Amino acid sequence: MFDCKFQVDGVIKELRELKSQKNKEWRGYRCRVATLGAMIELVLTHEQFKKLGEGHHIDFVGEIEQQGEYQQLVVRSMRAYNDDDKKAA
Repeated sequence: MFDCKFQVDGVIKELRELKSQKNKEWRGYRCRVATLGAMIELVLTHEQFKKLGEGHHIDFVGEIEQQGEYQQLVVRSMRAYNDDDKKAA
């Protein structure tokens, strides 16, 4: 097992709430962020998901976790930028 952290500074282009037909209570939360000409998908908690909106400029920090055969970017903290002064909110 490896321990790896990431930091992404970008603009949210899409927010998605995932649902399961097998388990009606399960929810997964994802966002797609545009940064440096690439689109990156991040995994969020419900609380993080509620605070975000499309078009928000956010600095995300998190960990890369193994999920089956692939890795996912799991957000641990985030910081929004204020449109007026471009400083962390």
